Amino acid sequence: VSVVGLLLLSQMDMNISQWQLVLYLILVGFGIGMGLTVFTLTVQNSVGQEYLGVATASTQLFRSIGGTVGVALLGTVLNTTMKEKMTSFDSSQVPDEAKATLAKFQDPNLLLDHTRIDAIRGQLPEQVLPMFNELILHLQVALNHALSNVFLLAAIVMAIAALLTFAIKEVPLRSQKETRKVEE
Repeated sequence: VSVVGLLLLSQMDMNISQWQLVLYLILVGFGIGMGLTVFTLTVQNSVGQEYLGVATASTQLFRSIGGTVGVALLGTVLNTTMKEKMTSFDSSQVPDEAKATLAKFQDPNLLLDHTRIDAIRGQLPEQVLPMFNELILHLQVALNHALSNVFLLAAIVMAIAALLTFAIKEVPLRSQKETRKVEE
């Protein structure tokens, strides 16, 4: 389910509706949520009662490490793709007085804030506005392309992980809690 959601996210463009985006994210979250519970139970049932805490903690530790490494790698893909897309923009015609204002767009979050974009647009000289509008469009296309690459890579990794789950040894669930005698 997560792979489908990630593939759908990799196909989005700048005109995606909010309800579509929410639906795709729900698919991703639903798939991940189903998997996390099952994997925790699988780990807990594959060890003895005395190692239950260690196994559960290890599962959480490796999830945290995986999330950290994943965010770092996907962030690198995002930044690298945006940089590659931005090299095609010709900034040689930008007047010096406008370069400081345009430098604010190194923050990709600014591309999503139309109020701040309009405020910056109001600070620019009239002769720079066509180039500014072209720059904004170019940045939005670059961000869209970069996000598509990130979601596609995440879908590939998720699909590989899903296939690897078939290699997990089947372990029966415990039917009742094991009890141990307390030695006095």
